[in-house]
Amino acid sequence: MHLVVESLLMQTCKPDVLVLWLAREQYPGGEADLPESLTGLKRYGLDIRWCSDMRSYKKLIPTLREFPGAVVITADDDIYYGPHWAEKLYRAYMENPRAVHCHRVTKFYKDEGQWRTSPGGYDVYPFPTYLHKLTGGSGAIYPPAPLPPEMLDESLFMKIAPTNDDIWFWLMAARAGLPCNVVRGSEPALFYVEGSQEQALTKVNDQGERLFWKQFGAVLEKFPDAARLLDNEWSRVRAINGAGALKEE
Repeated sequence: MHLVVESLLMQTCKPDVLVLWLAREQYPGGEADLPESLTGLKRYGLDIRWCSDMRSYKKLIPTLREFPGAVVITADDDIYYGPHWAEKLYRAYMENPRAVHCHRVTKFYKDEGQWRTSPGGYDVYPFPTYLHKLTGGSGAIYPPAPLPPEMLDESLFMKIAPTNDDIWFWLMAARAGLPCNVVRGSEPALFYVEGSQEQALTKVNDQGERLFWKQFGAVLEKFPDAARLLDNEWSRVRAINGAGALKEE
């Protein structure tokens, strides 16, 4: 983890504060349970804070609670980031503060009436759209825009999308009128810390019970306005691109 934090501390665009959120339940002894290789980075600007164990939601929810009205960039603790990673996100935000900007997204479209995806991060729409599901691990920047009150409802998101924070963040931002955009010069390739993916949520979500689609459906069922928003956006995107260039219902 400390090598990931070091990659964030060496960004060309420096944040006002670099916060690492850790779950109290995982480290009952607090900082005494952490290696010096990590705590030693506090002298270079790392701020270690504690929250409940909300799994991957830790990357955003506690920060929104603690720093309301802030511009927030999220990162994972198991991915290395290039030195210009944050600069590209912040530049995109300055150019368009009414969108969530990412390095990597999953493209959604409809085929025979069913939602499908183009995974991998390279097949994307060439404009901001609600049909881009952000990939939080790649890096995302959130503007200080009012978000739906349900966004911070821990009991709700841990019930209907416990392993899919990206789905939750994406659809809550969409409900707030924030499309998702891929930054110029994006860095969609993910360079994971060795051994970190043995129990990764991507395996939980994409294999076995296919939790990704179950939880996507659960969020749309809970928020019909989000379902309508995606349907309307699909109609708009098809009109922009021409129906023949996209999958059709």
